[in-house]
Amino acid sequence: MEGKLKKTVCLLLAAIMFLGIFGCSGSVIDEGEGIIDIAYAEPTPAADQTQGVQTPEVGNTPPSRDVTYMWLTNEMNVDAPNRPFPEVKEDDEEKTVPYDFDQSAEPITYETVLLGTMSEKTRFCTKASYSPSAIKGCREIGSKESVLVYGEQGSYYKVEYAFFTGYVKKDCVKLGGAADIEAFRAIPDYGEITSVEEHERETGSMTYFRTHPYKNSKRVEGCVEIPRGKTVKVTGECGDFYRIEFKSKTGFVPKSDLVLPSGSGSYSAEYAQERYAWADAINPDTVGWICLNGTNIDYPVMYDASGNYFYNDHTWRGERSSAASIYVYTRPAGRFITIAGHNSRKSKTMFNRLHKAQDAIKNGSSGYRTFYISLEGIPHTRWKLWAFYETQENEPESTRRYNTLSFLSSSVNREWIEYQLSRSEVNLGVDVSTGCYIITLITCGDNYDSADAESRLYMFLKAG
Repeated sequence: MEGKLKKTVCLLLAAIMFLGIFGCSGSVIDEGEGIIDIAYAEPTPAADQTQGVQTPEVGNTPPSRDVTYMWLTNEMNVDAPNRPFPEVKEDDEEKTVPYDFDQSAEPITYETVLLGTMSEKTRFCTKASYSPSAIKGCREIGSKESVLVYGEQGSYYKVEYAFFTGYVKKDCVKLGGAADIEAFRAIPDYGEITSVEEHERETGSMTYFRTHPYKNSKRVEGCVEIPRGKTVKVTGECGDFYRIEFKSKTGFVPKSDLVLPSGSGSYSAEYAQERYAWADAINPDTVGWICLNGTNIDYPVMYDASGNYFYNDHTWRGERSSAASIYVYTRPAGRFITIAGHNSRKSKTMFNRLHKAQDAIKNGSSGYRTFYISLEGIPHTRWKLWAFYETQENEPESTRRYNTLSFLSSSVNREWIEYQLSRSEVNLGVDVSTGCYIITLITCGDNYDSADAESRLYMFLKAG
């Protein structure tokens, strides 16, 4: 009897343990799946926000809780210094760049402040890490400028420039000896400021509004910079600077940053010639100027003599940019010239507005048919549109080569002209002879599909 009782008790205990374990197992599994769903099943970022970043996979075993996935957005990359962009054909969508974690490095302050010289133009940041947070009022420091170097943090130097303190990449600075801080900050003897007949000019690019007429002067309080395209009143001059009035404030800007007013998109041959001369004085790689009434196409035309297409991913001032510049394949010579530019969809700049002209003409507009283009060595500034068309993404590459053939540099043949006329989306009724000066404008089409796509918009102009 006693043996049977012991056997029964053991069976009951075993059953209770079995049921308890089963219940606990079910509870753990449910809780575990919930943890995975809540903590690790993160939404997948949009494709245009994750270029170069691999999507983390959630497997059977959840990752460690101390692992963090950082999605780099498009806004992480605004003219990043020393970080080459991939070739951008279709537009100026900003590309992602590796995040620099130098913020976590220990700051080091030097016992002696050193004098540094910038070896190249670079971004002036608020933190020791590449980020969109450039210093307001002094977003960048130019090549050959002097700075005070106070210390370092990771791959960045902490520097002072133009009475601002921030961070720049070490590889952009050449260190010197101990700095004379008082001499560095002293206002130079910039000479007499003379009055001029008051007149209006326009900012040809973003410019810093300075309290004195020298390059690293303090900025005007409450208006440290003036955007491109703003009208200012010129009242005086001193050396390379104009004294101006803007928003009830008085200060100085470099003469090279001001141009004659553009007339809000209304251009002329004289305007194109004046702008060309202005840009050429700043950058000798400038070989022309192009503008089209009713659009924001109002840019210098650049040429890289090295043959490396530098201006395909740099601004006309030499700064790295996905929007880049308007440029020619070869130096203007003979009677056939190709001018290229990106279809910058996001900013709607560069040659993006050629598509606006294309659509307007197809819808019956009589405008957008006259370009003003001043080019080195070419005796014409007024150009008429005589054919245009946009190819699809599957267009043979031979079309692009045929439309920009180098043998056309001296003259064009009748077969080539008839081919372009036959493909034109609108019959513009313009006579074209083989003796004409011809310009081909080329940009990516709105049918862009991939890096290998041959979608292009071609516009063909003749002098006259």
